[in-house]
Amino acid sequence: MITSNVINDYWIHYKSCQRQLRTFIQLKVLFSGLIEMIILFDRLVFLRESVPTASSYLVALVEPIKSSRRWCLISLK
Repeated sequence: MITSNVINDYWIHYKSCQRQLRTFIQLKVLFSGLIEMIILFDRLVFLRESVPTASSYLVALVEPIKSSRRWCLISLK
């Protein structure tokens, strides 16, 4: 069972890492969309090269404010 004392001990132990954690989270948010798009473009290029008769598209499903994972890779043969 997690008690208040355990939580306070963690807080005291890791309080010095708070700035590093905030920086990490900001970088993760900043680059996550870029990394996802690179992966999706790589898959799109692979599909277009390996199956030339197929039609492959990247489609935005929702608004970027609602979700950062808004892209869908669709391929029709």
